[in-house]
Amino acid sequence: NPNPIAHDFVVPLANLSFPTSSDTNGFGTRGSATLVRDIWARRDLSKLQAGERTLTISVGSLDSAFLRLTSVP
Repeated sequence: NPNPIAHDFVVPLANLSFPTSSDTNGFGTRGSATLVRDIWARRDLSKLQAGERTLTISVGSLDSAFLRLTSVP
């Protein structure tokens, strides 16, 4: 976030390239929840339920985010 104030960013999961399997279309789609972990803070942020299409993250002023998304069967 290059701005001097914090912003919420909405990431459409369909725009990200995720591995798929025969029973799902990647993270956040049919039958699979998605765990979200903040790498720099070393903590889990949330669990996106199956079918959720977006991830919203707040990023502080002049800051960035480093997240890991993990599919949960």
